Amino acid sequence: MIIESLNDIWEKVCEDIKSNNEISPIFFETWITQLSIKTMANNNVILFIKTNMQRDVILNNYFNVIEKAFFNVLGFPVQIAIQTENDIKTSPFSEIPMQNNRYEYNFDTFIVGTSNEFAHAMAVAVSENPVGNVFNPLFIYGNSGLGKTHLLYAIKDKVNTLYPDKQVILVTAETFFNDFYASLPQNNNNPEEFRNKYRNADVLLIDDIQFMGGKDQMQVAFFNTFNHLRESNKQIVITSDRPPRDIGSLEDRIKNRFEQGVIAQIEMPEFETRARIIERKAESLDMSLSEDIRYYIASELHSDIRQLEGVVKKLHAYSKLGHAINRATVQNSINELKSEIQPQTVTIDNILAEISRTYGVPVEDITSKKRNKTISHARQISMYVAREVTEKSYEDIGNKIAGRHYSTALYACKEVSDLMAKDSKERETIQTIIKNLKSPK
Repeated sequence: MIIESLNDIWEKVCEDIKSNNEISPIFFETWITQLSIKTMANNNVILFIKTNMQRDVILNNYFNVIEKAFFNVLGFPVQIAIQTENDIKTSPFSEIPMQNNRYEYNFDTFIVGTSNEFAHAMAVAVSENPVGNVFNPLFIYGNSGLGKTHLLYAIKDKVNTLYPDKQVILVTAETFFNDFYASLPQNNNNPEEFRNKYRNADVLLIDDIQFMGGKDQMQVAFFNTFNHLRESNKQIVITSDRPPRDIGSLEDRIKNRFEQGVIAQIEMPEFETRARIIERKAESLDMSLSEDIRYYIASELHSDIRQLEGVVKKLHAYSKLGHAINRATVQNSINELKSEIQPQTVTIDNILAEISRTYGVPVEDITSKKRNKTISHARQISMYVAREVTEKSYEDIGNKIAGRHYSTALYACKEVSDLMAKDSKERETIQTIIKNLKSPK
């Protein structure tokens, strides 16, 4: 389908949500289909739904799903607000208070246990003394969903409170790369804007640094920014799903810089911490759960915090619909959650976006007929990665990526395979791409 209107965009977003099995069909029909797209400008989207109750349920349960679907469709992140008939304001997006499912991410709402107490203590230390701190850089790592991002927001909140004159920048590695790429002269932008934004920071917080692996130009920009801030006694905090030494295709000089600071690991929360997290999340939703229910959820789920909070949000939605919260309701919510958190299918569009970010080649060039060496290289790697991480045939891959015969995809995969056998750096880069695509974001 050719995108010609806002409704076309919303239709594509809905198709993406359905195809990726992000939520159950019943909840999709009950909640998502009630939304409509109102406006979109400057990467800001306003959705509309009739009642405040509907909006609250969506914000508390499906906001991340919608956000991710917009990125999959458009290829860039957007900010989303949801309006209802009861909203008084009809002003432009910038004047509409953003509402999403991120309740206050601060130190007061962070539940401390033996699994995270060291990382928490280091985060508090750097936020209370962000200039000239000996814990610099602070590198926090752990599996997805254990609270790394929460700590970054908590640091930002604390510094803003204690030192309102300090410039705090919190971005993902992907945003850092997008800012860098947009600043390149070939994109008709001023590189000074990028340097001024990041080098003037008093505190730089970067989430998911593992996605920097394999992106050479970005690593140079980050290394220079890092050195400038460190020499100026400015605080740097990094998060990753793995320790520095395990980030593939990350330059050794950057790994060494990370290891010169403090490395703090967050591990899986123990039972008592899980139970307290469940209680805290319920309180944030103005919901009361009995000790029996809290303990039951904590005993059933122990992979990550998002699972725990996801079940509480589902129970909150059920209660809004008038259902009693008992063992049966909880077990049903857990079963639904487990079915929804199966590994997400990687799409060709996801692959093209990752290849584009890594090699600095626009997606439209990769899928074009252009034969420039750099473009052709990115195109061949796209085909190889697609064959590795999807179940699509050579014919589907060749047709989808560049409208070519299956033999082109077959040849591309052989060429890349041969290259990886001879070039260890290229092999690491491609392996990192594959790992990034399979990792939850």
